[in-house]
Formats: sequence, structure tokens, C-alpha cells
Amino acid sequence: MRDDPVLLLGMHHSGTSIVAEVLHRHGVFMGADMAHYESRFFTLEIDDELVMGGGASWAAVPILGVDDVLAKLDVVRREIESKGLKRYRQAGYDGRSRWGFKDPRACVTLPLFLEVFPRAQLVHVVRDARDVAESLAASRKTGLGLLENREHWRELQRQHVARAREWGTRHGDYLEFAYEDFCRRPVEVTRSIFDRLGLAWTSSVEEFLATRVYTHRIGIAADRAR
Repeated sequence: MRDDPVLLLGMHHSGTSIVAEVLHRHGVFMGADMAHYESRFFTLEIDDELVMGGGASWAAVPILGVDDVLAKLDVVRREIESKGLKRYRQAGYDGRSRWGFKDPRACVTLPLFLEVFPRAQLVHVVRDARDVAESLAASRKTGLGLLENREHWRELQRQHVARAREWGTRHGDYLEFAYEDFCRRPVEVTRSIFDRLGLAWTSSVEEFLATRVYTHRIGIAADRAR
């Protein structure tokens, strides 16, 4: 596989799905063979099962330690080298163009992926922690069920963001933006992403943003508290 993937980072319910979709439709093959424009290979086989052990481990606080993540490096590298390209071709990848993946767990496993792909480009979406917590507290998740503890979700968000920022800024090729800015100024923010990734800007990108990006999910925690 090309050694310069796009890694889309962001806590669960932070708006990464719409960003993954615009990338997938306009120049970056995201291996989208699951809901929310996620790659089954990286989301389930690598991050969830191989590194985190499955079940509700993705929601554990504290998050998996860096040493524990890096302990899986050799087995993950072998898995990607032996199966990655095949899995992406099965999902429709042409084997030549830009590719990437989106998985909230990648905030936790980022140190490992930067060892495997030192030329990766990182895009990080950060949403207001109160809205993330409000959304997750009302959502049933496989392996976990319904967890209404908003403080748990806020702390998980804090740890995800902290690790992605630390390792992303250390890596250098790292672009972070607020979900709220993306919703309010989708063309401006998306143009900055496309410029960073070297993607062509077309009228179809603007048309997509005009019909698919909304602001009604901003401030949901405050709205529900009224």
C-alpha cells in the first residue's frame, strides 16, 4: 500500500463520519466497507480486536497505555503487510490513489500507526466535549449498551484528544480543526483540509457540503439542559 495514508482522527460522535465521506467521495479511498465510512480491516480487525481486545474496551477509562499499544506493533505491521492491500481492493480500491481510514480508536492507537506509516497525514476533528458526552449518553453501543454517565464520556474525550494532539504535533503533518467550525464554515475548513492533503477542489465538493452539512448538532448539551 502507499506509505502516505490519511488518518482521520476524532472521538466517537465528533463529526468524523461526514468528514470521512467528503474525503472518500473526492479523492481519498477510505476503505469504506462499514457504516460511518469506516474500514472493517482497520476498525474491527486491527484496532478493535488485535490491539484493544474487543468488547467494550474501546470505552475504557483510562485509555490503553502507549507501551501497551506499541507492544502490538510487530503483529499489526505483519497483518497490514499481508492483508491490507487485499482488503482494500476487495472494498474497491484501485491500488494507486490516496487512501486512508477513519476510526475513533485511532486516537488511542496513533503511536503504533505512526511507526507503521511515518509519512501519514493526520486530520483531527475535535468537538465540544459536552456535546460528545450528551450524544454518547443517549446512544446504545455494541458490547457496552447504554452508558448515561456523561462524566465518563467527557473524560474519555479528554484522553482521546490529548493523545492525538501529543502524538500528532510531535509527528508534524497534523491538521486539527473544530467540528463547530466545520459546520459553520464548511467550505473554508474543507478547503484547508484539501490543501493540506493536496486534493483537487471541484464544484462537486461545494455541492456536497451545501446539501450535507448542518449546524443543528452544535450545542445539544445546552439545549437539553434547558
